[in-house]
Amino acid sequence: MNYLSPLFGVLLLTGAVFVIMAIILKYYPPKKINPLYGYRTALSMKNQFNWDLGQKISTTKMLQGGLMMLLLSLSGLFLNWDPLLEVLLGVGGLILISILLYVSTERELKKQIAELDSEKKKIS
Repeated sequence: MNYLSPLFGVLLLTGAVFVIMAIILKYYPPKKINPLYGYRTALSMKNQFNWDLGQKISTTKMLQGGLMMLLLSLSGLFLNWDPLLEVLLGVGGLILISILLYVSTERELKKQIAELDSEKKKIS
């Protein structure tokens, strides 16, 4: 086993940070819209309802992404590739998972907002 693998190190550390931050944000979410922390996009900061929903969805997605990185980091223990290639794969994995988190969170947020809007129109 190669514990000094850059692939193992990069994904282990970033995956652990994602998991820890997801747990912190789950139990201590930002209460009000702010420019400092939380899931901050134009859609999530549009109003307080979107903000609260965005925090809930993004926390779940961040936890999933962090666990995925931790799982992928295990591959670094068994691979013995060129260290530069492993660094590139680790950073590439981090970037790819981050993009997937953003896209899937925005998609889910838009979907849930649209569903609530259509239910409001049915009631009216």
